[in-house]
Amino acid sequence: MAEKEKQSKNRVGYMIFSAAAAVFIWASIAYTSDQDITKTFHNANIQVNGESALKGNGLVVTDIDTSRLTYKMTGKRNDLVSSMNGITIEVDVSQISQPGMYELEYSVKEANPRLEVELPFESVTVEVGEYGEKEIPIEIRQLGVSKDKFIKSESELQTVTIAGAKEELEKVAKGIVSIDISDIESNCEYMIQYLLADKNGNMLTKNKTIESKVSEVKVKNKVYNIEVLPIDLMLSSELDGEYVLDENITTVTPKSIAVGVENGYSYESVNIKITSIEGDTFKYEFIDEDGMYIPDSERNIKINLTVTPKEGAI
Repeated sequence: MAEKEKQSKNRVGYMIFSAAAAVFIWASIAYTSDQDITKTFHNANIQVNGESALKGNGLVVTDIDTSRLTYKMTGKRNDLVSSMNGITIEVDVSQISQPGMYELEYSVKEANPRLEVELPFESVTVEVGEYGEKEIPIEIRQLGVSKDKFIKSESELQTVTIAGAKEELEKVAKGIVSIDISDIESNCEYMIQYLLADKNGNMLTKNKTIESKVSEVKVKNKVYNIEVLPIDLMLSSELDGEYVLDENITTVTPKSIAVGVENGYSYESVNIKITSIEGDTFKYEFIDEDGMYIPDSERNIKINLTVTPKEGAI
């Protein structure tokens, strides 16, 4: 009996000790986690107000120097964790009327009131440039290869208008739409985003101000059967009254090219018209018939032209 009472007292004592230890550990953790800590943030979030008024003055924000926008926030750990995105700083550009660099006053838009924010900078450096618009052509780039068909891809819009800082607009020459034709088997349409490129076709990866109301264009893809047809050379109606084409001496290289022919159409040749002759030089053009597609890759030909003036025509 005495042994059982002793064991019972030991268990009670152990329970009291465990409870006390748990309270101590909890108090230690609570005390530690409740301590104020300070965290440094870099590159504050910037909200620019008054941009519509700025554009009305023919201007646009071209750059904001965020390199010195370092600040500190002090508070409880939980509050800091919930504010990891930092604060948002507002600047107003509506009163700017000339291009240049400006030191603008700011205000803090979003900050947890339980946190102490230390902002060591007095202003935000904003660069403003001239605003403009520019119309650029849309160019289609086909990727991949269709096994036994020609695919003609055309943009529904031939040009788009972009707007932004004139300094950036000067670098843009065209918009490029890339489309993979390797899996196209029937006529189809796609909405595809275009990318800005310079005059050499290099993509412009950095863009701070350029925008457009149209970010995608509709690309129509038409499938053609491939046929190899001979080239038939002819003079325009105007030249036909002045010259005789010497077919025995005139040569075309290559003599035949691969073209696309739509279902329901049939052709015996591809017609090329000589449109002008000036001395030893001349110009020509392919005749694009309905239902026929002549890829750019097939238009690279060489013509050795020989004509004889008609008597009394020149």
